[in-house]
Formats: sequence, C-alpha cells, structure tokens
Amino acid sequence: MRLHDGEMMTLTRIKQASDPALGEVWELYRSSFPREERRSWSQHQRAMEEPSFACLTLRDKEGLAGLLFVWEMEEFAFVEHLAIHPLRRGRGLGHVALNLLHQRVSPRPVILEIEPVTDAVTMRRCRFYESCGYVRLPYLHVQLPFHAGDAPLPMTLMSYPRTINDAEVAVFESCLKEQIMQYRDA
Repeated sequence: MRLHDGEMMTLTRIKQASDPALGEVWELYRSSFPREERRSWSQHQRAMEEPSFACLTLRDKEGLAGLLFVWEMEEFAFVEHLAIHPLRRGRGLGHVALNLLHQRVSPRPVILEIEPVTDAVTMRRCRFYESCGYVRLPYLHVQLPFHAGDAPLPMTLMSYPRTINDAEVAVFESCLKEQIMQYRDA
C-alpha cells in the first residue's frame, strides 16, 4: 500500500518461529502488551504452527513499523494483537495496517477485543478503532487468561465492517475457547 508521500507499506507473514525477523517482532510484542494480555514465547511458537494463525509484520524502507497477530478463520478474522513501533506512532500506521488486513481477509468480518472504556487511554483506543470503521458490540465478553493463575479479563468486542449478529458471535466465542486459546500456559 502506498502512503500519501509515496512510501510503500507491506504486510508480510512470518511463517516459522526460526525466522530471524521474529526476534524484533517479539520484542515489540513484549514491550507493547502487559504479561496478562500476551502469550509466552513457547505458546507463540506453537500457535505459529497453526495454519489459521498469521504473525504479520508491517514494514517499509525504515524496517519494522508494526505487528498484527491475526487468526484467519473461515467465517471471520480475529485481530488478537496490533502494535505500532513506539518511534513510528502518530503517523497513521495503525490505519494502514488495518486497511491492509481488511484487504487481505475480505469479505470476512474482522473481530477484535479492547479493554472496556473507563478512562482517557481506553477511550482513545476505542475512538481509533471506530475511526477505522469498527463498531462496538453489545455482548459481554471475557478474554481467557494466557497464564495459569491469572483471572479472565473483561473486554469489549468490536467488529468491522459491520455489527456481527448473535450467531456469528457464538461461532467466534466457540472458536476462541476451542482453538485460539489452546495456545496458553493455563
């Protein structure tokens, strides 16, 4: 995708845990998400063996701009993690990453989780996703813990480009519990 200044951005999949680029991506992941919201290294390596899991990098001539960890299921795509490199934030790269993802998975709906809106930071995050076309869903949802002993986290579901219905949410929740969250230390 070309940016307004002609810069080319690409979304590239890392297919193997042995890929040297994964070290830089893993560091961005660890520094962008608290422990309770991310997988361990061993579980991430296992998830990478799953064909439906895509470890995607956003890159340009400067190198790594961001990451997207996405589950590309038949019925939907689930954005598990999105992070933009701290030195690259504020340039619209989150929008670029999501636009590239939307092109990649269309016509499937895209689902993601955010923390409930309780303060300025969570409001800003929600508004960012809304500016990308996501809508908040009126369903109660919890993120299962990634680590043994951690509590589930209350989350808000959002979807793109439309609100998904009860049946679609049920398929997502089932897939989340039975497939996606099998890659955790619990």
